[in-house]
Amino acid sequence: MSIAYYNGKFLDTSEVRIPLSDRCIFFGDGIYDAAIGKDGLVYLENEHINRFFKNAARIDIPLPFTKEELSELIRELIYRNNFPQYFIYFQLTRSSAERCHAYPKNEPPNLLMTIKPLILPDEKFKVKLTCTEDLRYSMCDIKTLNLLPAVLASKRAETLGCHESVFIRDGIVTECAHSNIFIVKNGTFYTHPNGQFILPGITRKKVIELCAEMNIPCIEKPFGKQDLFAADEVLITSTSKLCLRASEIDGFSFEHVNNSVADAVISALQIDFCKLKS
Repeated sequence: MSIAYYNGKFLDTSEVRIPLSDRCIFFGDGIYDAAIGKDGLVYLENEHINRFFKNAARIDIPLPFTKEELSELIRELIYRNNFPQYFIYFQLTRSSAERCHAYPKNEPPNLLMTIKPLILPDEKFKVKLTCTEDLRYSMCDIKTLNLLPAVLASKRAETLGCHESVFIRDGIVTECAHSNIFIVKNGTFYTHPNGQFILPGITRKKVIELCAEMNIPCIEKPFGKQDLFAADEVLITSTSKLCLRASEIDGFSFEHVNNSVADAVISALQIDFCKLKS
């Protein structure tokens, strides 16, 4: 059992009580973010907190705390649980109020934070992917609680014996149900540009930065489903998994590929996380 945080109190997860009037129950009206860390620190903490604040502003939720105060709460949560490596989830919902689509103004938002132990997958672990139609709306760049298409796509992938679903919108690869996606072709990385159809992933951004540091070309431009299957490598990135390569997509195998640039970036990301020290 772990300790959670809810609206000013640290308490056992079994003791957290969320009001039935919380707008997250009726409408999924809120945002969230998640980060990983170790030894009392949070990996890419500023990036995650900045995105959290930006998303709150995007959906008009005023924040009653500063970035520094949120960081202090996160560190207190880490301290109270004392896990060596951890996954932190923090969620902000608009308010608790009588059910009505139009939201009330000046009602305090609800802040929930949880933490659990983290075991990162081995960098040599490979994932199986499946393609599915991207049925989401055009606000995918906001990390909201409205995740039904991702939930259904993830369950479909699991049923097919896969780890993740690749979203295809009008023939274009956007991202995955809970990760961003890159392809590697002739030593160059490609990924869909930021915009309304993908989440601006923190790990995705870090991979792009690592490519620049290592003089590996990385191009942000849309690519099609045919490019996905013609790639030398396919990689997915996320907070909780960092960067993993695909072994196959819908039965098409990438096992024969030996790609040094992909190996270099995956290893560099793992090393960057491991360098996290107080």
